[in-house]
Amino acid sequence: MAGNYRRIEEWEAAEEFDHEVFTAYQNVLGSEHPDTIHCMNNLAATYQNMGKLEEAHRLFLTTKDVSSRVLGTEHPNTLRCMQNLAGSPGSHFLWKESEGILKHIANVRSELFGLDHPETLKTDHNIASILSVRGMWSKALEISLVVVDCRKQILGEMHPDILTSMYELALAYLGMGNLKASEELNKQVKDLRLQFLGREHPDTLISMYGLSFVYRARGQYGEAYQITREAVRLMESILGPNHHTTLGALQNLAQVYDAQGIVDDAAQTVARVMEECKNVFGSNYLRPLVSIGNLATMYCA
Repeated sequence: MAGNYRRIEEWEAAEEFDHEVFTAYQNVLGSEHPDTIHCMNNLAATYQNMGKLEEAHRLFLTTKDVSSRVLGTEHPNTLRCMQNLAGSPGSHFLWKESEGILKHIANVRSELFGLDHPETLKTDHNIASILSVRGMWSKALEISLVVVDCRKQILGEMHPDILTSMYELALAYLGMGNLKASEELNKQVKDLRLQFLGREHPDTLISMYGLSFVYRARGQYGEAYQITREAVRLMESILGPNHHTTLGALQNLAQVYDAQGIVDDAAQTVARVMEECKNVFGSNYLRPLVSIGNLATMYCA
């Protein structure tokens, strides 16, 4: 039920619902029952969607520890908890450590399910995302090409997971300097998400703001500004002004201003991002500030 909520106001209702369910399961079944762990994981995911990254990270860490102890480190539920922890934007893990966790999960899942199982491909997708964040574009491109091809064969051309992997592939092309391939893929993903998900869906907004990277790389700052400004406006309305995805888009907008020589607007936007990060992350805001520009790549399919 909570998964049906989308807007920031509805995420608040989802948080209340998930918290009530988790508390009920905890009281009736105990903290270490698998169903309680599942409810805790759902609550952590809701925190993350709301931009409450520190709370999400702490809860993901707890679910991973409890599940590892109760079910074992290779149980599918534990692997899912580990994956959520590694991909949590609020994590204090180094990206290299997160990559190590995901590679462990990929190895276990490939042995249990096979290389082309959806769960294995999901982990491979997240590894590619981590590699993109680390600037290891060639490896990210190699993995993303395989994931896109496998997912198309298994899920079909229009499945949302395919679009997520295509977006990741577009980012890898961008990082490698292949602007033409990146633009074509970005536009394809954006158009399909507009058609199937609607203009206000978070994934559609991510596609809009991802396309602006290509325009900025080409020096088309007017186009980059227009699409980023619209994405920011919608994100502020739908996700909230201090959501990590909104902050990532604002950081990109500041870079567009700076590239155009609009120094005052760039400085004001950067100051706003830093202030919002301080409010969300407290004294630990510097690392997330570095990371949020790359968080679009961390959307897990």
